Amino acid sequence: MTSVFNLLSDDFEYIRTQIADGIITGFQKRDTPFKNYTKFTYNSDVLNLYENPSGSFFSIKGIFVYDLQTMQFVEIHVHIVYGLLLGYSIPAFNTILPDCDRITIESFQIEYAENEDFLEIKPLLNDLELQIVNPSNVYIVEIRDKVYYHILDLEDGDSIGIDKQKIVYKITHDPFDAIKLTEDLSVFLK
Repeated sequence: MTSVFNLLSDDFEYIRTQIADGIITGFQKRDTPFKNYTKFTYNSDVLNLYENPSGSFFSIKGIFVYDLQTMQFVEIHVHIVYGLLLGYSIPAFNTILPDCDRITIESFQIEYAENEDFLEIKPLLNDLELQIVNPSNVYIVEIRDKVYYHILDLEDGDSIGIDKQKIVYKITHDPFDAIKLTEDLSVFLK
């Protein structure tokens, strides 16, 4: 990964720094959530320094690494979540033997993950709220057969959510409940 991020712009300096600081301690091969996916395991002390709860989930696609087994360039996708290097996937092959000196990034692009729950409430949000609400943080919470959309976490373990009428609620975890608030959503997004 170091070779890949050394080629990318300074926009990814935060990833280069994580790697240099030893955030990655190992890896696990999986087939979810991406085909031929390798998930990194972390040094938790370093992870805590770099995790950004407002960071988006995105993939960097169009990175090609020369595979010494197949003798061709193979595309890899690198996945970032909450400001952390999550892992990578190789859509066409299960494994490769990379030549780290032969990497091309001329056609790389960033693809943000679609969040169906966020898309449901997006029309309710104004321009300022759309800039502040992290789509990756929005998910459905169901309490007594009513649906709420988690917007952000509070320091005490509770959270702020809204319903489809954009009424704001404090979602408490002990007891698990939704308490209607009188404040506007923008009060909590500052």
